[in-house]
Amino acid sequence: MRPLYDEQLRRYQINSADTNEKYLFNNFGQHTATVSLLSGQYVYNFTYNIDSSYGRLTHVTGIGGHRLYMTRRSETEIHIETASSKTILRVNNFDQMLESVQLPDGGK
Repeated sequence: MRPLYDEQLRRYQINSADTNEKYLFNNFGQHTATVSLLSGQYVYNFTYNIDSSYGRLTHVTGIGGHRLYMTRRSETEIHIETASSKTILRVNNFDQMLESVQLPDGGK
């Protein structure tokens, strides 16, 4: 697969015949959307806190308007929230590798 660059929209696109989806990326290489090749409908939209290479993912919106919010509480703690639950990820401060997951029911 080779990315296609749309000069007018200033974004990259990768089409996947395996998944029947196209993946859209901004000029910083951040995944901004997944679109169905069959229906043209947006499957996922990804939103970042700033439009730069330093942007951090803040939420993902799926079909039907369902949202998943990501909030960084610190460099090592990320909260992932939906309308009804919250999961906490803890990552290593040195290499940002995942260290633990705290599920909404308190399980790990």
